[in-house]
Amino acid sequence: MGLKHDWYPFTIFPATCTFWGSFGMKCYNCGVRKGDEIDLDAPPLGHDLEYEVVVEKEPTCTENGYGYRQCKRLYNGSRCPYTEEVTIAKIGHDLGDLFDLRDTGVEKQATCTEDGVAYRQCKREGCDYKVNWIIPKTGHNYEKVKTVEPTCTKVGYNQYKCSICGHTYNKSISKLGHDFSELIETKAPTRNTTGYKKYKCSRCPETKIIGLTAEEKLDYFKTNEDKQEQLPKTTKKEPLNSKAKDNKTNIFIN
Repeated sequence: MGLKHDWYPFTIFPATCTFWGSFGMKCYNCGVRKGDEIDLDAPPLGHDLEYEVVVEKEPTCTENGYGYRQCKRLYNGSRCPYTEEVTIAKIGHDLGDLFDLRDTGVEKQATCTEDGVAYRQCKREGCDYKVNWIIPKTGHNYEKVKTVEPTCTKVGYNQYKCSICGHTYNKSISKLGHDFSELIETKAPTRNTTGYKKYKCSRCPETKIIGLTAEEKLDYFKTNEDKQEQLPKTTKKEPLNSKAKDNKTNIFIN
């Protein structure tokens, strides 16, 4: 009587990245094989991609690059041909250190009255990108350099000059006006004239005559009125009836 088959499972095809594995039965005694079934214990492995990206196009400041990653699994000495495309993000412009003035160019210097223009050039080779920004105008820095004093009749001024650009401007000082405070002459009034007082400006030779007011004129007369002489009382004048030899004359005796 012959031996019976003693079956055990064996792998026909191992699982791959995308396919299930398969198995069959084989006899220990005679080596006969049978069956070709999906091995439910050997599901597809999935791709095992390399970490490194094979770059096909380098990214630039403004455009994405691209490349791929390849599956690194080997089957019968051959590598899995699967590749996965990878987008490599654009790298953006390299404008240098914003706080390092050595990376900054100046197209136009700022002045007291006009803004200037500065720029940063991208440092990446082959990129001509440039960004501009405003350098604020400095404004004038004025210092007083001259003073012309005002007079009674003329306006004076202070002159200011910008220490940066040399621009000047004048700031007016109001004229002083006369100060008629020095009395130099008084003309007494009479019954028919008003009289006046003459004043001189304390700052210049200019003079001014001011007529006396009615009140001043009255006060003057009260103070300086001449005393009237008192006339003696008169007596009645009577003729003297004396006879003269050669001449008859009426003589009035006071």
